[in-house]
Amino acid sequence: MQAVRRPITLVLAGGLALQLVLAALPTFHPDADLFRAWGETLARVGPDGFYHVRMFHAYAPGYMYFLWLLGSLDRAFGFSSAQWDYALKLPSIAADLGSAYLLYRLLAGQRPRWRVGAAALYLLFPATLLIGPVWGQNDGVLAFFLLLAVYFLAKDRPVLAALAFTAGFVVKPQAIAALPFLVFWVVRDHPPNWKRVRAGLRVPVPPATWIRTIGSSLVLGLVVSFPFFPSLLLWRPLVGLFDQARNATNAFRINSWFAFNFWYLLGKDTADRCDSTACVNPTKSHVTYLTHGEHFFGVSTRLWGFFLFAVALASVIVVLRRARGPAFLALGTSLSILSFYVFTTRMHERYLFPFFLPFLTACVFLKSRVLWAAFAVLGAAHFLNLYLVYTHAGDNALRYQRLYGWLLSANLWGTGIETAQALSAIVVAGLFVLVLTAWRLAAGPDTA
Repeated sequence: MQAVRRPITLVLAGGLALQLVLAALPTFHPDADLFRAWGETLARVGPDGFYHVRMFHAYAPGYMYFLWLLGSLDRAFGFSSAQWDYALKLPSIAADLGSAYLLYRLLAGQRPRWRVGAAALYLLFPATLLIGPVWGQNDGVLAFFLLLAVYFLAKDRPVLAALAFTAGFVVKPQAIAALPFLVFWVVRDHPPNWKRVRAGLRVPVPPATWIRTIGSSLVLGLVVSFPFFPSLLLWRPLVGLFDQARNATNAFRINSWFAFNFWYLLGKDTADRCDSTACVNPTKSHVTYLTHGEHFFGVSTRLWGFFLFAVALASVIVVLRRARGPAFLALGTSLSILSFYVFTTRMHERYLFPFFLPFLTACVFLKSRVLWAAFAVLGAAHFLNLYLVYTHAGDNALRYQRLYGWLLSANLWGTGIETAQALSAIVVAGLFVLVLTAWRLAAGPDTA
């Protein structure tokens, strides 16, 4: 047992050492300065007064607990700016290590070299190294909780899966992208026992299990939200949680905020009009604050985004409706996130990152060359997207001018196409290729 565990221990130790070294690089100060302000405010007014302070609030309460802790330590010991910047990167580093180990555990039954190699690949994945230990963002925390939900569902533990998903949601509500597919998976495999059971399905779950699954999620959401929205009426904290999630999305009334997706691909002049609240310096380069206005062919772009996401999500569910096992569970979860990123509006470049962890899981299980090629291509496109934003609006010391200039090019290799739009086309095409590939793999003999 010790000999088996030693390689993964070395991988985790090496990953930790690497990320701690990279954490000394300059952070993304537009985000870090905001996190620091939130932490200092939480330490001063407490969680119950935080959302009443007149300042920008764009996060759900889950991540605020860590910022509250940092703010309290700062009041006690007085952090320097460098210490604040470094400390803000620690949750992502911890989440990345947890994700690598969880990936190793979820791949039980695969060859040891595949399991250890997958964990090492995730820790060395360029986007992982940039978004957490360098940038200082917490999208890796959401990735961990989503994979944890997949892990528990694969172990047939729906209550624990629901708790893991809820924990991810209260940190980053973008977790909602995977919820419809996860609910489909549970309902299909474990229909409530008052429903007729189709041939081939498992024994239905007793009502008590459904009550525990839904109730545990509500209780966890209530416990996390209550200090921020205290009330004797116990539904009020949950209402406050969802209101805050809605307000956070309304804070960025822009179709694509640097995100290389369907809306970036269309270009900023394709909509009927430009909302003046969203157009910041519209005469500058398209990478400044990209917007397409509020309507497209007379219909709200947000409604277009929801509709296209619903179509893509329905396609994923139809394709995987009979597939079984952790491989297709992970694949469906990742495709749900990719669909959400590609089609919905008010999208940030970082929101694609949680796609890669469950997708890597599917790659190892299914060993499809198409999946591995997509992992490499989409991973490169995502890293370039992150790098562009990090060096454009953040630290310029790490800017490699030739690469940066290439990313800003409006005439890629003389084609008249913007580099960013070409990368967006790759991401959008990747979704269609992966759905078709999932269809082919799910129709194979090893879907049970």
